[in-house]
Amino acid sequence: QVGKIFVSLKQPEDIALGRLMVIMLKRAGLAGFLKADTERFGEDIWAATIEPALRAANTVLVVWTNNTNWRAEGVEREIALCRELGIPEALLLASDASLPSLYEATTIEYTKFDSALPAKAFAAAADSLRRRILLAT
Repeated sequence: QVGKIFVSLKQPEDIALGRLMVIMLKRAGLAGFLKADTERFGEDIWAATIEPALRAANTVLVVWTNNTNWRAEGVEREIALCRELGIPEALLLASDASLPSLYEATTIEYTKFDSALPAKAFAAAADSLRRRILLAT
């Protein structure tokens, strides 16, 4: 694996999008982390799973949809930690969702995708992340 990508999204509503993104990352030679794939019953999910995975990631990939607009506390907490730690982030924004306020005053580039047909945009994002990681090493 070339690098590790933490996939941040609204769960469980957008889990299908997350699983597709992990497939695209794997095809690009990247390891995708999705919280739903590492359930640890009875443990503090943040301390035992999310924070260590964020710290180990080369990049955080945020998949933002209208589901995230509705309630985004977990995703916002992940983004805050990645910014605190200086972990690069990338935003995949559903074409029917508005740009999140926490991205309005940044220079972070983002890509829009069609929620009904996300594969092409997700594959391009995975390839772009792979190139970015390879250039950084």
